[in-house]
Amino acid sequence: MAWPHSSLALPSHSKLGIASFLIALAFPLLLLLLLAIPAVGYGRIDNQKDDEIFLIVIMFGGLGGPIIHFVGLVIGIAGGFQKERKRRFAILGIVLNGILVLLLAISWILFFGWLIKALAWH
Repeated sequence: MAWPHSSLALPSHSKLGIASFLIALAFPLLLLLLLAIPAVGYGRIDNQKDDEIFLIVIMFGGLGGPIIHFVGLVIGIAGGFQKERKRRFAILGIVLNGILVLLLAISWILFFGWLIKALAWH
């Protein structure tokens, strides 16, 4: 039995929404992977300190994280405004990227508050 052809096609998921959702999931997983690499390779590389590798990972996450998640947030918002598209992934991307941007912003505020207090010349 053949399916009747309908003139109304079902809306597909927003590609921008899917991209936003994947950014929200992939970047934290990438940071976990980058933190695991020095832990596994501890002491295997001559004349290299693990503190240097951890510093690079922290800088990558601390500086790149807000930028990447802000871009994901903007892409999710754009995906949410697309006409005739499902918005489930766009909403998930907006929520997850928004939460991660807020967490990173709070961590930066706490860090700079600690830094100012530590460097105060009393």
